[in-house]
Amino acid sequence: MTGVIVAAFFAGIPAYYMYIRGVMLARNKKKWKCHVCGNCCRLREIEVTVEDKKKLDAAGFPDAYIGDKMRRVNGKCVFLKDDKCSIHKESYRPEICGEFPFFCMYGMEYMKVVSFCPATEEFLKDKK
Repeated sequence: MTGVIVAAFFAGIPAYYMYIRGVMLARNKKKWKCHVCGNCCRLREIEVTVEDKKKLDAAGFPDAYIGDKMRRVNGKCVFLKDDKCSIHKESYRPEICGEFPFFCMYGMEYMKVVSFCPATEEFLKDKK
């Protein structure tokens, strides 16, 4: 039984390390520059909050989300047109769209390092 507990403890270390690294990277958030490539709109599900839903509803887009996720058409966000976000500058754009790849967990902001984001690669090169 002790071996299982020890193994479970060590299995969590990589995740903890990645979180701590992400917290350290988030300190330089002001230097982040999105490339507006659309990869985050194509390659991940976009979660929407209750507040996001209210803003989308008020803007006339009640069908833009299903449950707590943005609706996808042909595998990408419904607002992605010609590889560009058609609501990028709008006030009703979901909060996560403006914050990605920065998230808040346990009350601390962190940066999630994702391989599909060219801006992340550039950001990490600048930190070396």
